[in-house]
Amino acid sequence: MSLTPITKESMKQLKCKTEEAELIKKIKLEEAERIRKINMIIEEIYKESIKEATNTTNKFYGFDIVSFLCERVNSNLDFRYRGTRCNPSHHNSDICNDKYLGDFVNENEKTIINELKILFPDCLISFNLCVRGQNRKWHNISKVDDKLLPFINNSNTITKCIVIDWS
Repeated sequence: MSLTPITKESMKQLKCKTEEAELIKKIKLEEAERIRKINMIIEEIYKESIKEATNTTNKFYGFDIVSFLCERVNSNLDFRYRGTRCNPSHHNSDICNDKYLGDFVNENEKTIINELKILFPDCLISFNLCVRGQNRKWHNISKVDDKLLPFINNSNTITKCIVIDWS
């Protein structure tokens, strides 16, 4: 081992430089993980939209991101979230958290939309407030008057969906 002389100023800065390097490494890892998760969402939306267009006469596809993410957590598909807990009444799980998953979606909404616009350049892509009807189809309730919202069947979860509209 070669020994190199080091000044006292350099000695004072060693701890700080080490912590800074560790922080940068952590930030890079977190960003890589965020991108991986977004890519997983984009890929699923793409596959399901193509499937919808291929197999139905529908001209749009609504994708419930929070449920998708929660299913990934529940099925151990490498999509863990801070050891938090899911709302058991919605997803029958004890390892995911609707609020955190919703926050993840909200924080990354612009990135998700921009990536989808690249894949579906002439389609309308938007986040909408949706509810699943008795027919198991998603219904956009974003433009429903707030006074009418209490009359929507609350046994169905109202959620934020990404809608791909090719009409």
